[in-house]
Parts: sequence; C-alpha cells; structure tokens
Amino acid sequence: MSYSQFHFRFNVPLLAFAGAVSFLAPWRASVGAAFLVILVIVVAFTTPWDNYAVAQGIWSFPGGRHAFRLWHLPVEEYCFFIIQSVEVLLLCHGLTGLAGFHQAFTPPLNSPGVITGLGVVAALWAFTGLRFGRRLPRRAQYLFHLLYWFGPVVAFQWVLAAPLLLANLSAIVPATAIVSLWLTLADLAAVRQGIWEFDETQILGVKWRNRLPVEEILFFFVSSLLVAQAYVMLAPAAAARIPAAP
Repeated sequence: MSYSQFHFRFNVPLLAFAGAVSFLAPWRASVGAAFLVILVIVVAFTTPWDNYAVAQGIWSFPGGRHAFRLWHLPVEEYCFFIIQSVEVLLLCHGLTGLAGFHQAFTPPLNSPGVITGLGVVAALWAFTGLRFGRRLPRRAQYLFHLLYWFGPVVAFQWVLAAPLLLANLSAIVPATAIVSLWLTLADLAAVRQGIWEFDETQILGVKWRNRLPVEEILFFFVSSLLVAQAYVMLAPAAAARIPAAP
C-alpha cells in the first residue's frame, strides 16, 4: 500500500462522513473563513515540527511508498495533517449545529488574569526547555518533541477561552475522539505496511498491538484537540446564530 492509497482507504471515508455531519449546521462565509485561517495556522505550525522530527530520525518514510518530498516530508504527509484538520473542523461544525453553540464570556486579552496566565505558561515552557531539553533520555525524544511543541498551545487556548471551551465540550470531545480513534486504527495499518516507521531508540517502547507507539496515539488526540478548540474559539461569530440547545 502506498501513502496515496492509504489516504483513499482511510481518510476519504472519514472525510465523507465528516462532510455529511457538517450539514447539521448551516454554512456561512464566516465559517469558511474560520476554516481557512485555522488551516493556514495548522500548516505553518505543523510543517517545521514534522520536518524537524524526520531530520532527527524520530520517524521516517521509506522510499517507494510516496510520490516526492518537499523538504524532508513526502507530499502526502502534508496532505495528511491538512486532511486530519479538515475532518475535525467539519465534525465540530456539524456537532455545534446538533448540540447548539454555547456562547460564554471570555475575558479580554489585556485582562490581568489572561496576561498572568499566558506569562506563567510561557515561563514554564522556557524553563522546561532549558532544564530538560538536552538532558532527557533518548527514549523520551518523541514524547518531549510532541508535548513541548503542542502542550503550550493547548494551555494558551484554555487561558484565553476556558469558559467558551467548557461550554462547547459537546462538540470538542466527540470530534476529537472520532478522528483520533479512526486515525489510530489507520496508523496501525500504515505501520504494518511500512509507509512510515519509528526509531526504536527514540520512543518509550510502549506500543499498542506491539506496533504503534503510545506517543503516536497521543499525537492524534492532542493535534485533533487543538484544531477542535481552535474552531470553537475562532468561529463563534458564525456559530452564534445557530440556535443553542436549551
């Protein structure tokens, strides 16, 4: 199975399902604009993270399974994180139509609580990098690379919009879970087919079905969560006109 065949076998069905669910909510230009902004952020954020990991050998893509590379990554890999994000966005949009989008007060960016929270997260991020960045066991490299890059963003989202995120967990949680669980199953098939592989010396060694590293499963949940929460934060103006559940 090639990387392109993997997409047709696993991502196209999920994309079709998510697209159908998305029509539970009305489509407006503002929703499309929010999608576009989030996808641009995803590409800008994930591209260096993924390329760095391949450059460090945390994971790799054997030849013969992809079309061509851009930088260190197969072009199909860029498609992967874009498609995954679209799947989450479509599900989130549809689920807000099903359950209703719940508005909640979020403090302004210049409020003392937000400024303090952002400062604490930034300080912890800097301290962690300086204290542990080059002192971790080699087996912790994938886990550290994942949490150090994505963890602060999750924390920033909650500092900025905790009430809004809590009010809309009925959309965030199912969208995150559906995409993450499906892609975990798909990833297991991809590893078995040799589409990508991991450096055994840079993972903890805890694997599902003796093949899929626990870090890889965690990646799908964390990255999907980020996108789901970004939708709730960036599309409230569009979704606010959807009747809220009583």
